[in-house]
Amino acid sequence: MDAMVTGRMPAGKKEAGNAVLRELGMSASQAINWLWDYLIAQRQLPQGQWEQVDRGVQLEEAIAYIDGFPELVISADLLDMDAKEIRAERLNRRYAAVEDGFSLVGEEGYR
Repeated sequence: MDAMVTGRMPAGKKEAGNAVLRELGMSASQAINWLWDYLIAQRQLPQGQWEQVDRGVQLEEAIAYIDGFPELVISADLLDMDAKEIRAERLNRRYAAVEDGFSLVGEEGYR
């Protein structure tokens, strides 16, 4: 009894690969069977074209990428505020130059 092998790839890649297989006179099933036969017999990928993925290197590269992000500095006074107070402070700063004395901080009923 035959078993099914399933894999995902972009549709364009599948179409292009199927076109090449047709030129070579081979179906996708035949190509997959050939690859499996090769893997079983040789215990390696054909022609060494694919390098093994080194997870340690990938992890180091990912950490270096993330470490390259600029550090976010949060002012200590914001840490003690709730969301309502932060919104009020933002509005106060935005409109302070427009109207002297305008303040929402601490006002009852601000939402």
